[in-house]
Amino acid sequence: MSTYDMIVEEGIEIARNMTPELQELERLKITQEFLTFKDAWIKQREKLLLDKKVQLSQGEKWLIEEKKKIKKAEEFLQAEQEDILAEEAYIRNANMSLKVEKIWLGLNKAILYLFQSQQLSIAEISRIANTSENYIQMLIDKHSKE
Repeated sequence: MSTYDMIVEEGIEIARNMTPELQELERLKITQEFLTFKDAWIKQREKLLLDKKVQLSQGEKWLIEEKKKIKKAEEFLQAEQEDILAEEAYIRNANMSLKVEKIWLGLNKAILYLFQSQQLSIAEISRIANTSENYIQMLIDKHSKE
């Protein structure tokens, strides 16, 4: 017979020799031990649940902070994109202005040369200037539409 079997046999023998009052007292004692164990188990589960709630709360706070960081990064990127677009527009306008100035310079040089060599009259120079001005305005309008 094993040790376990011997202990069980001894427990059965003790229980047979007990009075009903002692059996009830032993039953209440065992019930009390079980309830104490169950109470400790419940408290342990409550603590675990509380720990999980704390972790969840910390996770939610972290997520809120990360969302704020992402929003700031998106706002920064948007501002950078707007700056780039403004810079591109400025460069396009500067390039157009440079083209117009080069055209005017070339035209003025040609007119001055022709006038100095007495190949053009003042009336012809005036007509050329008006035509050139219309051409340049057409270039500016075309550039503005792009």
